[in-house]
Amino acid sequence: MNTFLAGALLADEAVLIARHLAECPTCPALVELQHSVGAWRPNIPVACAALGPGDAVGRYVLLHRVGAGGMGVVWAAYDPELDRRLAIKLLGDAAQAVPDLRERFEREARITARLQHPSIVHVQEAGQYAPGEPYYVMKLVTGDSLEHVIAQRPRLADRLALVPNVSAIIEAIAYAHSQGVIHRDLKPQNVIVGAFGETVVIDWGLATSSSEATDGMVMGTPSYMPPEQAEGDAVDERADVYALGAILYHVLAGVRPYAGRDAPATFAAVIGEPPAPLATLAPTAPAELVTIVNKAMARSAGDRYPSAKQLADELAKFMTGQLVGSHRYSRRELAWRWVRRHRTAITAGSVLVLGGLAVFGLMRETTVRDTRCEGMEQQLVGVWDAERAAAVRAAFVAGGQPYAVDSFGRITKRLEEYSRGWVATRVAACEATHLRGVQSSALLDLRMRCLDRRLSELDQHVRALASTPRGETLEHAIRATTELVSLERCNDSEALLAVVPPPRDPAAQFAVTVLERRLDKASALQRLGRYRDSIAELEGLAREAARLAYPPIEAQVHYHEAQTRRLAGQFAQAEAAARLAVDAAARAKDDELLADAWIELVGAISYLDQRETVTTLEPFARAAVSRAGDVPFQRSRFLNVFANSSFKQLDLKRARELYEQSLALGDRKDPRHRATLVNLAMLTFREGKYADAKQSFEELLVLEERDLGSEHPDTARVLYHLCLSTHSLGELAAAQQHCERAVAVRERSLGPDDPRTADALELLGTVLGRRADSRAEDYLRRAVQIKENKLGPEHAEVGRMIGNLAQLLQQQGELVEAIALSRRALEIALKARGPDHPLIAYPRLALGTALADAGDHVHGRVHLEASLALFTKALGADHPNIAHALIGLARCDLALGNLGLALDEAQRSFAIRERAEQDPAALAEASFVLAQTLWETKRDRPRALSLARSAADRYAGAGAGAAKERAAIADWLRTRTGS
Repeated sequence: MNTFLAGALLADEAVLIARHLAECPTCPALVELQHSVGAWRPNIPVACAALGPGDAVGRYVLLHRVGAGGMGVVWAAYDPELDRRLAIKLLGDAAQAVPDLRERFEREARITARLQHPSIVHVQEAGQYAPGEPYYVMKLVTGDSLEHVIAQRPRLADRLALVPNVSAIIEAIAYAHSQGVIHRDLKPQNVIVGAFGETVVIDWGLATSSSEATDGMVMGTPSYMPPEQAEGDAVDERADVYALGAILYHVLAGVRPYAGRDAPATFAAVIGEPPAPLATLAPTAPAELVTIVNKAMARSAGDRYPSAKQLADELAKFMTGQLVGSHRYSRRELAWRWVRRHRTAITAGSVLVLGGLAVFGLMRETTVRDTRCEGMEQQLVGVWDAERAAAVRAAFVAGGQPYAVDSFGRITKRLEEYSRGWVATRVAACEATHLRGVQSSALLDLRMRCLDRRLSELDQHVRALASTPRGETLEHAIRATTELVSLERCNDSEALLAVVPPPRDPAAQFAVTVLERRLDKASALQRLGRYRDSIAELEGLAREAARLAYPPIEAQVHYHEAQTRRLAGQFAQAEAAARLAVDAAARAKDDELLADAWIELVGAISYLDQRETVTTLEPFARAAVSRAGDVPFQRSRFLNVFANSSFKQLDLKRARELYEQSLALGDRKDPRHRATLVNLAMLTFREGKYADAKQSFEELLVLEERDLGSEHPDTARVLYHLCLSTHSLGELAAAQQHCERAVAVRERSLGPDDPRTADALELLGTVLGRRADSRAEDYLRRAVQIKENKLGPEHAEVGRMIGNLAQLLQQQGELVEAIALSRRALEIALKARGPDHPLIAYPRLALGTALADAGDHVHGRVHLEASLALFTKALGADHPNIAHALIGLARCDLALGNLGLALDEAQRSFAIRERAEQDPAALAEASFVLAQTLWETKRDRPRALSLARSAADRYAGAGAGAAKERAAIADWLRTRTGS
């Protein structure tokens, strides 16, 4: 029973007990008895119980107890070093009653240490004051619990003054959600209201990561718990949304939503029925607040606000006098809202005899003003309507791509959503001035100008979709539609007012408008991958914008030029344009665009391999993003561009940290984060974690097929990487299947001569080579030819592909051509990247092994040693790629008589491959090299024979592709054992 009341039973057990207690005539009395005598508790740990005022915890001196809960005790304390008061939380006696409370205590410390928000108390330090007795230190917040404050205010009018405090709670939880944290135990007891109105959310002991499973255990306070949590089902951020609504319910009603006679009865009520209607408990409560509570506390999670951020926005609208989106206003409500805002004017003209006329005139005025905000959807005619949709569909179908119709359906859905959002935003902006009187005409003009710009962008986007020749950029269409500029910018009053205003001269205003429309066209072309057309448009715009000397349009033109040139591979020109964009955005006082321009500048420079310059610019870019408000998606882009730079330099640890931070700022399943997810999976592969990489790409395949369809080129990209991962694990049949599908999708969607089709052909050829399939060489030669035709014979990608062809020829014993091609691959790589670039390790490795196979062990060793040095510097001493170079060196040194070196190299390579999650054939290779070395050095010949036999066994599962290796081992064993 104590375990049940502590909230620590498994879900099924807790629900069964709650339901039984709701029906049983006897057991509730036992529960009442349990409450009356108090639940059994174990002895308090001596280290905790013995503490009192004046005792030391670390360097802190305890002053007095502030409070205690089910998990810990909070003391006010003094810090003599910094002369300050603070709070210390110690793990209390309850940790002995419920085994996982210690873990919860430590988790609370970790979570609150990383949450930086004014309404969340930040953990400053953690430690142990005695063996096994943890504590952590935080700011001392004085005040009363929100529950106590509510109880002291019997009148609704007094409790309504607490709505700003509830708003602060919701904002804090919205921030926590953005950091991937769910509280799971929100209630007025866990909110402190300070003497000056400050509001703090405490007790994060049940908090969890939004990515973790949270079902199976009923935890939390039932009075504020959503039904799915009470049932023990999985919960997400919407469970916190429900609890926030329940707190607001408590504020309005003055009582808890559920207040059973005991915990079991409360659980049963939460599961079985909604709370008492607010209309009954608080009939005079504002209708909008009642609507907000009802939506937040919807029985089904899908009917609630999707996030605490949306709940916060709705409450903010109520508090600022705006219309609440979830509330349906009657004409009577709208009229009275107008009356309340204009009561002074009405009173000034109040002659009783004319009262009726005044009210009639008022209602007529309301109607006139309301009409001004109607019919906004008519502005979409000719922009996005049935006729334009038909034109887009015809353009898609004309290209003949197999995924055209599916893509059109997905794009149509998104354009409909954007169009509806545009109408709603325009109506809200209009009503803020003409209906509610809460917005100046000047701000209305700025918002309407912003929305006019969004409509222009939508128009140009649809025009580009409908005019794309032969549907050639269809592959970009879905993602391009998700990249339309957010309508939220037009609601950011502060940002709109900060930007340099348009010119006053009518002619200059007209010129700016014309340039904006042309820029919207160039931007649409860029999003759809038509970079050459977009650059041609932007070059002319840049000259005209310079003559106009209006910084906002200059900044936008240069920013889009930088972005487009980077996407087109013109990195030096992209850098130059980005620098101009930074300068112009600063003059335009557009903080958001300035941050974007800094991100674009760093991105362009990172492609030029100027790592030192990237490092120098990082603090400037970081400051710009912070000044722009630390918008989550913008900060995510900022982190992603630096992660990409680290990845290019093979600084894999730093790249992983940055990618993870980037993804933590938003929903990992958001299509806008898809490129980061792909990069992180590729990074996992480069780290040699092939099984983890395979799992990541399998998850990505599900997302891409859901969002883009199975025939989309981006789906083929994931299939390509799945092939690469399974190939590295030795799962050759699966690898061939993934590769063949990637080739087929790319040939159908991109064409047989696209460079990405060549990439898939190259990888398929490599896999087939491992399986001794005669088609392998043809696929690789065809891939090289496609790349040379598209990129030129000296391109780094051509060199990389030639190197892979050389390795296949080496496997087939065609060493003369293999060496010649390996030399050419190395020459191209050195010319493109320089001698010290980490990627030079691969062509040096290929040439070194080819020379060694041809008997030139001296020169082969030179290249292998250089490869090992580059790999070690970039990847560390234990990366799987290190083993490739070590095996080659061991073979060379064995042939050259350097037996001591050979043994060390063979042992290191074997140890690396034994630890790695790799193809069994890779460990077989290392085993046989070590066997040969042990035999020749006469160190451990029995082990040498054992290793050789195990290598033969591992090669047995590799199929026909390992026939030569199996034969070599058999010959070696026969000459040494006679069998």
